[in-house]
Amino acid sequence: MVVAPRSRKSSACGGFCERAGRRLVRRKPSERIQASLQLATTAYLPEPMSRNYRILDPDGLYFVSFATVGWVDLLTRREYKDVVLESLKHCQVEKGLLIYEWVIMTSHVHLLVKADGTSGLSDILRDLKKYTSKQLINALEHHPQESRREWLLKMFREAGERNSNNTTYQVWQQHNKPLLLERTEEIDRVTDYIRENPVVEGFVASPEDYLYSSAHDARLLRLEEA
Repeated sequence: MVVAPRSRKSSACGGFCERAGRRLVRRKPSERIQASLQLATTAYLPEPMSRNYRILDPDGLYFVSFATVGWVDLLTRREYKDVVLESLKHCQVEKGLLIYEWVIMTSHVHLLVKADGTSGLSDILRDLKKYTSKQLINALEHHPQESRREWLLKMFREAGERNSNNTTYQVWQQHNKPLLLERTEEIDRVTDYIRENPVVEGFVASPEDYLYSSAHDARLLRLEEA
């Protein structure tokens, strides 16, 4: 499937995003973030649509989302966001990850992606999360201005101890919530959702103002074009 690039100024969500933003801003931060993801997986997407959260179509276009354990705001520093950004670049070059839309928030990442067949999408996401977990822990341990170091490391260590799949730390939640997109309207609405996410969270006034997003002119990641 080839996805046509969307205009940075266009938004199919219209007043929905504005109304949703007003509702979300009245909640606590952690509640806002979880409600924001819920918008993408329920009210924001048309029915019917797969909600099995499994990658079954190796050639399919998927909306995937992964978050830190406890939805903790780990990615508040540019250095931490860059860990995720550079790993995504590596996956594009070495693993055949095709990225159509993306955003890196403070506690989660949204991607509109597919695999080109070099590696399976599930394998790419697994390796991405495994690698960035190690790099983020290392960054936390060595950042000279990180005042939250002990608290964050304690949270990730305790999460790792509760999960038999980990030996030390766990940074990311296990699931990726993959949603297969098969219709143009689904793709359009997910594109708008990803780009509007920083606006809904109150970080910027316009999607184009958020650097770590496919909406920004800097184009930090190569995007697939029609």
